[in-house]
Amino acid sequence: MDEDGGVRPLQFGRCAVAVAALAATVVVPAWSSASAAAAPASVPSCGPRALEASFGAITVTHGVASVVLVLTNTSGRSCLVSGVPVVRAVDERGQDLGAAASPTTAAPQRVLLVAGAAASSTMLVRDPNTFAAGTCRPTEAWGLSIVPPTTGAVANLLHRPGLACAAPGLVTALVSPLGAGRGLPPSPCTASQLSESFGQPMTTIATVFTPLVLTNASDITCTVRGFPSLALLGPTGRRLPTPVAHHTGGALRPIWVQPDGGQASTTVTFGQVSVFPVSSCHAAVVVAAKVAIAKRWLTPMFVATKACTARASVGISPLVPGAAGF
Repeated sequence: MDEDGGVRPLQFGRCAVAVAALAATVVVPAWSSASAAAAPASVPSCGPRALEASFGAITVTHGVASVVLVLTNTSGRSCLVSGVPVVRAVDERGQDLGAAASPTTAAPQRVLLVAGAAASSTMLVRDPNTFAAGTCRPTEAWGLSIVPPTTGAVANLLHRPGLACAAPGLVTALVSPLGAGRGLPPSPCTASQLSESFGQPMTTIATVFTPLVLTNASDITCTVRGFPSLALLGPTGRRLPTPVAHHTGGALRPIWVQPDGGQASTTVTFGQVSVFPVSSCHAAVVVAAKVAIAKRWLTPMFVATKACTARASVGISPLVPGAAGF
């Protein structure tokens, strides 16, 4: 739901162009026809449950919402796939709403997927609110049904609430044939796209573990990576000279933060200042904390604690997908 109580359009952005005019703008992923042609004859077609769907990058360019649909080979062995996935909006019972997305005119090619590899397709959707009254029948949708182009494929249901046209036979979207890879990577997140909040902390004898959640409030997918910069503020609002330790563990990989509420998170640890010698701690009162994204600080968050200013009593972990919690 939007902040004003309305329902977000399922098209992931505000498209205002006719679907018939979108075909020329579809960016078809690069094909892996060479690798598929070189595949051994024994490589089978992907089975009905071999491919798992997920969202890739979602962008809005010149009024056109582009949604990358990713199919990942989870079968544990190599397989071949070719064609266009069947994509349509569904309600909360999984029932179809309106017509399926129409395939573009691009020629399908075979894609060789080793275990864990992915293929992707680009979908463009027209905003239901741009249709003449009575032609679209805007209806609240639960999300999307994606059926891979394999024999006997099982539909993948991806949750994303919004509006979809329920009028029978009305084509509101285009979808391209599958190509190799996950599509173009999103751009890094900017401070204007994200908001921050603290989750429910967990307290131990010497440490308080507090989730710090970054939420993407924009309509464009973006990426974050590694350790966000963390600053602690004292009662006067000035930044404290508190060292912040980086808790390592795992690869510092880019995290895709999907639009309209997608999240990434880290965990901030506050060590109890009482466990440190007074002479090596120099404790100070902390009233707020803030993080920086792309060298720009987000809005400070209230926090009531103490921290050492002469040594690292505060730490932060690498960003991970979703909202961390305890």
